[in-house]
Amino acid sequence: LDLTQWDLAERVGCSREAIQKIEAGTRRPSKQIAELLIACLEIPPEERPAFVRWARLGPEAAPPDLPLASAPPLSTAAASVAPVASTPPSNLPAPLTSLIGRDEEVEAVRRSLLRDDVRLLTLVGPPGIGKTRLGIAVAARLSVHFRDGVYFVALDTVNDTHLVIAAIGKSLGLKPSEKQPVAEAVAVYLRDKQLLLVLDNFEQVLDAGPEVLQLLSACPGLKALVTSREPLHAYGERRFQVPPLELPDRKRLPDLDVLAGLASVILFLQRAQARKPDLALTPANAGTIAAICLHLDGLPLAIELAAARIEDLAPEQILAGLGDRLKLLKGDLRYLPPRQQTLRGAIDWSYHLLTIGERTLFRRLGVFVGGCSLAAVQAVCNANHDLPFEPQAGMAALSSKSLLYRETGVEGEPRWGMLESIREYARERLGGSGEATEIHRLHAAYYTELAEAAEPKLRGAEQLAWLNRLENEHENLRVALEWSLRDRASDAQESVRLTGALHPFWKRRAHWSEGRDWLKRALAQSADSQVTQERVKALNAAVLLAADQADTGSAWRLAQENLALSRELGDAGSIAHSLNSLGFLLWKKKDFAAARASCERALGLCRELGDRLTVADSLHNLSHIAMNQGDYEAAQLYCGEAATIYRELEDEIGLDDALGDLGLVAYLRDDHAAARPYLEESLARFRRAASVPGVVSALNRLGDLARCQGDYAQAEMLYTECVAMYRDSGDKDEFPSLLHNLAYAVLHRGDCVQAIGLFKEGLAIQHEMGNQAGIAECLAGIASVVIAQGKAQQGAQLLSVAEALREASSTVWWPADRIEYEHSLALLHQSLSEAALAAAWVEGRGRPWGEVVADVLQISAQHFSRSPAVKCASND
Repeated sequence: LDLTQWDLAERVGCSREAIQKIEAGTRRPSKQIAELLIACLEIPPEERPAFVRWARLGPEAAPPDLPLASAPPLSTAAASVAPVASTPPSNLPAPLTSLIGRDEEVEAVRRSLLRDDVRLLTLVGPPGIGKTRLGIAVAARLSVHFRDGVYFVALDTVNDTHLVIAAIGKSLGLKPSEKQPVAEAVAVYLRDKQLLLVLDNFEQVLDAGPEVLQLLSACPGLKALVTSREPLHAYGERRFQVPPLELPDRKRLPDLDVLAGLASVILFLQRAQARKPDLALTPANAGTIAAICLHLDGLPLAIELAAARIEDLAPEQILAGLGDRLKLLKGDLRYLPPRQQTLRGAIDWSYHLLTIGERTLFRRLGVFVGGCSLAAVQAVCNANHDLPFEPQAGMAALSSKSLLYRETGVEGEPRWGMLESIREYARERLGGSGEATEIHRLHAAYYTELAEAAEPKLRGAEQLAWLNRLENEHENLRVALEWSLRDRASDAQESVRLTGALHPFWKRRAHWSEGRDWLKRALAQSADSQVTQERVKALNAAVLLAADQADTGSAWRLAQENLALSRELGDAGSIAHSLNSLGFLLWKKKDFAAARASCERALGLCRELGDRLTVADSLHNLSHIAMNQGDYEAAQLYCGEAATIYRELEDEIGLDDALGDLGLVAYLRDDHAAARPYLEESLARFRRAASVPGVVSALNRLGDLARCQGDYAQAEMLYTECVAMYRDSGDKDEFPSLLHNLAYAVLHRGDCVQAIGLFKEGLAIQHEMGNQAGIAECLAGIASVVIAQGKAQQGAQLLSVAEALREASSTVWWPADRIEYEHSLALLHQSLSEAALAAAWVEGRGRPWGEVVADVLQISAQHFSRSPAVKCASND
C-alpha cells in the first residue's frame, strides 16, 4: 500500500515506535489496534477474524488455511525439549487475577528457557514491577516441557543463605534422613530429573548463588528461573530486565480506543472495576487515568494499589494524592506479604538489603529529579568524600539492585535515574536523615554553576548540546530554584544568579511564562538585598521576557528599575545592557527614534569600554531597529560593521548571524538578487559550524525569498527541512513560525487539511508561550485557509482579530506574510460587499482574542477539503 510507518501510525492513532515494534515482532498489538489495522491494510472480510487472532497471539493462533510466515527458528543452540504427553507435577501458586500486558515478556522468557544453552535465567527489576507474577506465568507455560515438573520455591521468609537448598527440598516434598545432608539428598533426587525450579525473591540470599550453581552442574536436566531485584552475577546466568507496563504518550494523549488497549490502563481499570463495577474509561476521565499510570511509572503493584482506592476516592482525587504516594498507596489485602500491601513496604524490602554506604548514597540521590550525571553525584552526594566507595561504583551497585536505571545523556555521557515512586522513598529517607539542608544546598550550588557555565556556550557552536544538557537537567534546575527561594538558609542572591543565567535557555526553549514567574519570585526575595550585578542581570532578563510576551506595561516598569539600579551600581556594562533593553521596548512601542537613541547610547558606552564583542552585539540590535524603521541603508551599515568586528574576533557564530542579517536587509528591501548570496553564504557557514539554529534561520529566510517569488515548491522544500531540524533540536522559540511558513507553502499546493493542521500546531505553541505577534501570524494563516474554503465572513473575522493583535504587539508583517495578508484581503473584497466586510471586521474585533484562539484550536481538520492550488501574486 506504499504506507510509511509514520503514515500507518497516524491512521491507526498510535506512535511510530509502536508500529516499529509490531513490525519487528517485539510487540503484539492490542485488539483495538489490530482492528484498526484491518481497515488500514484492507484485509478481506473473510480473513479478518483470523488476522486479529494472529496479530494478538502469534502464528500458532491462526487456522491452517491462512498462509502466514512461520516464526523465526531458534538458534543452533535451541532446546530440544519436547512437550511431554502427561500432565507433569507442579506446586505453582494459582493466581487469582489475570496477568495483564505481559504477553511479549512471557514469550521472550519462555523461548529463552527452552534453549539448551540457558540453564539459569534471572528476572530482574525494581520493587513492584511484577517479577514473581511474570515468573509464575512463564513457568505455567513451560510446564508441558518438563517431564518431572515445575516447582515454585518461595524465599521471601528465608534469611539464612544456608537454608536455600533446604527450602528447595521442602518445595519438592523431600524428607532427607538425618544421616544424609540436605544438599546431597536434593542433588541425588534431581540428578536424573527434567525439572524447572522457580526461585522467588532471591535478592536477600544472593550468597547462596554458588550452591544453586553447584546443584545445576550436578543435575543436567535441571533449569532455574530466578526472580530477584539484583542478578546473581553468576557464570552462565542469563538476565531478563522486566520492563514497566506500556504507558500512554506523555506529550500527547492517544485516542480513547488506543488508550483502552494499553496494559497500564487495562490493569488500572480491571482492578478498579473489581471494587467499583460501574467505572468505565470515558473522554471525561481518560486524561486523569492516563496521568495516574504515568505518575506511577507503569509499576503494576503501584497501579493496583492506586486502583484499590477507587472505593473512597474519585480518579481525580487519586491523582492529586500521588504527591504523597507512599502514604496513599496502601491496600487492605491483609493476607498478602507486608511488602505487597503498601508501596513503601515494597521499597523497604530493597532498602534494608543495602549496605550502610549504599543507603547513604541512595537517600542523597533523592534530591535529584529527572536523573543526574556522575559529575552531579560527585559534587552533591560526595562533596566531603565521606562515601566508602567511589560514586561510580556506588551508582553501579544501586543500578544492579534495580533501584536506579542507567541511560545515555547528551553526547553519550552516562546518566542515572530513578522511578518516581522509588525517588519519593529516597527523598523521604533524606528528609529524616538530618542532612537534607546540606544536600539541597550542594545541589543548588552545583546547578547554579552549571547554568552559569552554559550561558556563554548558548551562542557558540556548542549551543545545541548545551541547550539539550539544560533541558535534561530542567527538573533539577526547578528543584534548585524552589529550594533557594523557600529555604531560609539559602542566600537571597542564589536564586537571582540562577534565574539570570537561565534566561537564554528559557527564551530559546520557549519557557517564557515559567521563566517570568521564577524571575519575579527571585527578584522579590532579593528586593531588600544589596544592589549587585546579578540582580541587574536578572532584572534585564525579566524585561526581555515580558517584552517577548507583549506585556509592555510590566516590561517598561522593570526596564526603568533596571536602568536606575545599573546607574546606582555604576557599572557601565550593566548600564549599556539596560539601555539596549529600554531601546528594545521603545521599538516595541513604535517610538523608533527614542529606541534608536537609547541603543546608540548603549553602543557609545560599549565603545568606551573597549568591549568589541558587546559593540558588535549592540550594532546587531541597532540594525534590527533600523530595519523596522524602514531605514535599510542604516541597517546595512550597522550589519556591515558588526560583521567586520565578528570576523576580526573570529566569532564564527556572530559573523554568520551578521551575514544572515545583511541578507535579511536586502530581502526587506525586496532586493532578492542581493539577498540570496548573503543568505546562501550564511547557510553554508552555519552548516560547517553544525549550528542548527543558524542553519534553520538561513533556510527559513531562503524559503521566504522563494515564497515572495511565487516558487512555492522550493519554499515548501526549504521550510520542510527547517521544521524537521527544529523538531529534532527541541527548540520552540522559532518553531511555530516555521510551522506557519510551511503551512502557507502547503496551502498554495492546495492541501488545506495539512495547512490547517500546521497552522493549529503553531498556534497552540504560540498561545502556550503567550506570544501575541506569533498568535497574530497563525490566525492570519488560518483565515487564509478559511477564505480558500469559501467561508469569507468567518475568514474576515479571523483576519480582523489577527490584525488587532499585530497592532497591539507593535509588529509588522514580514514581506512574504504581507503578500499573503494582502491576497486574503483582496479575496474578501471579491467575496463580500463593503458593508458585509466591515460588519465582519467589527464583529471580529469585538471578540476577546483568547476566546477566538480557544475556538480555532477546536476546529477539526476533517471540516476542510483539498482545494485547487491557491494563486497569489509574487512581489517581484
